[in-house]
Amino acid sequence: MTWVRGLLGGMRVRILAVVVLVLVISSLGSVLLLRAALLNQLDEEVSESLAREAQEFRLLADGNDPRTGRPFDGDLAAIFEVYFSREVPDEGETLLAFLDGRLVASRRASDAAAPDQLGAATTYWLSLTEEERGERETAAGPAEYVALPLTGSGGEQGLFVVANFPSFEREEIAESLQTQQLISLLALLLATTLGAVLAGRVLRPLVVLAQTAREISDTDLSRRIPPAAGTRRRRSPRPSTTCWGGSRRHSPRSGASSTTPATSYGRRSR
Repeated sequence: MTWVRGLLGGMRVRILAVVVLVLVISSLGSVLLLRAALLNQLDEEVSESLAREAQEFRLLADGNDPRTGRPFDGDLAAIFEVYFSREVPDEGETLLAFLDGRLVASRRASDAAAPDQLGAATTYWLSLTEEERGERETAAGPAEYVALPLTGSGGEQGLFVVANFPSFEREEIAESLQTQQLISLLALLLATTLGAVLAGRVLRPLVVLAQTAREISDTDLSRRIPPAAGTRRRRSPRPSTTCWGGSRRHSPRSGASSTTPATSYGRRSR
């Protein structure tokens, strides 16, 4: 019986292997798709945030001073003062304002870089002569930015920079994916256990069949495969005896049989 157990054991292992393989592929695929979707959404949010902040600053610089109702007319100090007095940076954002190479105003979110962490990037931004949008490496991680060089009415040189640091949000995404992977692993273990139990129940009739077939000898042909639990045996119909000479009827009450005389073919033909 070793070969029977080995065969059925191999079938059970193959069934479990297929189930586990399908679950692993689906779990990995869902995690990768979720990661790609979340990172793509984050990139879109960062791009929209940068474009919105730059547009708001342009509208303010081209408009009127809300304190006096008069146009700013290139008064960079007033523009920076009004903008930073009412602007709240979004998540991961740092807002910087420079006047003649000096940092005059800054604001940042709790998860964004401080101005003193942007030495090399600040030097590069101050060298710009026209608007630029890009990405640079900093001490706080990669920063996506929009830099707007300005020229005041008195010839002073100004610079407005909005930089976004998505590293913190990417770490949050990574933690969420780790949680998702842990849940998928627990679901995989549960499904594997269930698959093992169900595979054993499915293969149990085959085990009985193989054992009975092995035990039947060439002379012992009366052995039958035992029916599964819960099945009912069908009763074979009661045989009836008929003959050309007559038919035998069984009386349901007395159990006695009576014979009906045969009818002559020749007498009918007459």
